[in-house]
Amino acid sequence: MQIHTVKRGQTVFHIARNYQTSPVKIIENNGLVRPDALMAGEELLICMPSRSYTVRGTETLGEIAERFSVKKSDLLRYNPELHGTDALRPSMSLAIKYGSAEYGTASSLGFVRQETPIEAIREALPYLSYFVFDGAISNGEEIQYKDEHSEGVRLVRREKKIPLLRIAGREIKECFYQSQATKEALIRRMIDLSLRFGFYGIVMPPDIFSLPSRREKDAFLLQLRKQMLGSDLILFCECNGLGEFGDFADANIILPSYLIEKGDYDNEQKIQHASEFYETQKTFLGLPTYALDNEMVISKQRMREIAYQTKKEYHHSDDEVYFDYTRYASGKREQRRVSAMSLAGLKRMFAYMSEYGFMGCAVEVDYFVPQAKMMLALLFCGVEYAFGFS
Repeated sequence: MQIHTVKRGQTVFHIARNYQTSPVKIIENNGLVRPDALMAGEELLICMPSRSYTVRGTETLGEIAERFSVKKSDLLRYNPELHGTDALRPSMSLAIKYGSAEYGTASSLGFVRQETPIEAIREALPYLSYFVFDGAISNGEEIQYKDEHSEGVRLVRREKKIPLLRIAGREIKECFYQSQATKEALIRRMIDLSLRFGFYGIVMPPDIFSLPSRREKDAFLLQLRKQMLGSDLILFCECNGLGEFGDFADANIILPSYLIEKGDYDNEQKIQHASEFYETQKTFLGLPTYALDNEMVISKQRMREIAYQTKKEYHHSDDEVYFDYTRYASGKREQRRVSAMSLAGLKRMFAYMSEYGFMGCAVEVDYFVPQAKMMLALLFCGVEYAFGFS
């Protein structure tokens, strides 16, 4: 696996020839919608399998996996162009094998928002172990849930992955000022929703950690944990800063917003500090696989489109790639910067994950780009059943 920085005038075909690989694989592994429109400074992930195979006739993915003694799930991970399905066509080139995983094993988790399409969930399935579904909203006194994820939850369960229900709403902390009976009713409601709609556990948001005292937070989590144990559910807690951890949780999730603050992509010191505050073997690191247009979150594909439309070349600074452009809005001229973590920076985060013994990584399913998928597939052997669900 190599990271190539595009030079002015280079095409996918020139780059493929230099690395003696297929231009189709470069296009697929980097999610290039317009492969004829590369911009100078753009980064490409070059993955060269040690063994490949050309599909013949009506062969199925299962038959090919059996022939080469590999897992079907590995073929799906090594070939993102399959989009999580086994839809093959004659003459398609499949990556069968890469070198050994560089960093051992890791688990992986993805956030599914209400607007996340089912296709994005299906494409992420080969790479993720846990899927955190938004949708349960608390106003401090009750929890409402719109069953908008039933198809996604069924798909995740069918593939023997672990769906979790995220309790959202800034007002959730208000429940701590309610009566004990109200708290107990909220806990029963959380558990009831999880069981009724097929979730294997609950994810608590970082809002819970803004309580006046640590004692209140711990008392609530302990009460929740005890109730969940009786229902065979697991508990994860999101964290947006050091010291915000759930001692009674099965795992913690450090959000990317803490690691990447105000577009600062140099996060080594924060990760080191996190490794001292958190029990790393049960902590996920949030990966910033999105881009920022000023402070607005956009996809990396949208970043490419803006660069192409404005004819801007990418610049590099430490672990950041960026470009500046001018936008006219309401008759006013506005200077904007589009930035993202570089592939080298992303790879470094995977290395930190291994070095400090973190449980794995967390991503937004909507922004889980092919480059991050391939890095995860090549650098780690995934752990699919960390809590024994089947």
